[in-house]
Amino acid sequence: MYDTPWRAHVVFPAAAWGLAAAVCLLALRRRPRSRAASAALGVFTAGTLLFPIGFLGLFEGGYNHVLKDALWLGGASPAVTTRLFPPPTYETPDDVFFEVTGVLHLPLAIVLLRDLVRLLAARRRGTERPGPGAP
Repeated sequence: MYDTPWRAHVVFPAAAWGLAAAVCLLALRRRPRSRAASAALGVFTAGTLLFPIGFLGLFEGGYNHVLKDALWLGGASPAVTTRLFPPPTYETPDDVFFEVTGVLHLPLAIVLLRDLVRLLAARRRGTERPGPGAP
């Protein structure tokens, strides 16, 4: 999109985080009360807060799309938008599909944060449900 190859920069970190998250969740399901599971939960929590919630949700969705689109739709001056969103890294919103899919990062991150909080609260109470394949 927009002939900007750097937009693919997230593919490899996302794949790496997906694999790490899967390993963490597997450790939690296999032996939910072990030290390894506690460590896995810590890694899962930190990684989830940093990558999908922080980077993809808040930064990519919130800053790069929601704020940019709100300023643009609100009629902010070009001086303001150019200072906050300098070209060529950022584009003027001119593709509805691109902007809507970008904006959707934020609500998905909010749902993920809610679910992470629920998981941590359930673990603290000792009421989390083990996943499929748990002993």
